[in-house]
Amino acid sequence: MKTYNLIKVLVYFLFGIFVLVFNHLCLEHIPLIISIVMLLNATDDIIVWSKQGIIKEGSRFFNALVLIILAIILLIIHSEFEKCLIIFAVWMILKEGNEITHCIQRMIKQKPAILDLLESIFIIVMSILLIANPNEHHAYIHIFILGAELVSELLFYFLYNYLDKKDKNMEINEVEGE
Repeated sequence: MKTYNLIKVLVYFLFGIFVLVFNHLCLEHIPLIISIVMLLNATDDIIVWSKQGIIKEGSRFFNALVLIILAIILLIIHSEFEKCLIIFAVWMILKEGNEITHCIQRMIKQKPAILDLLESIFIIVMSILLIANPNEHHAYIHIFILGAELVSELLFYFLYNYLDKKDKNMEINEVEGE
């Protein structure tokens, strides 16, 4: 699973760089870009579900099906820009709400998650603004946010892995010192 996670964050990182560099192109094709990101997330949910099983991660499979349906809807209604943006914003709110849950779980275990938590809150606020005013200006801002979030996946992956290893080393040292 560790190799899979690394590959996943590298794909997100590369796609995030693409979105940041070619933001004008992405804005013109926002339903397609959003659909690709949704399908990447759906694929991730299906892979995790298949590895960990329906009992432990049953909701991941359902989430994947919903994302696939939303991605197809976006591709069908691609000419209705405002509707696509609202679907995207609602999905981001739900996704970041789930991310906040993970942050709180990390914080309960006294593991750092404040940067991820702040990022999620920021994205939720920006998504609410996008719903309130689904125009090209807010869409352009959200394209940058999407690119930055995809790039940050790699940064958070390495940061959390480093901090988790550091915590394990400290625990081993404490046990050996007793």
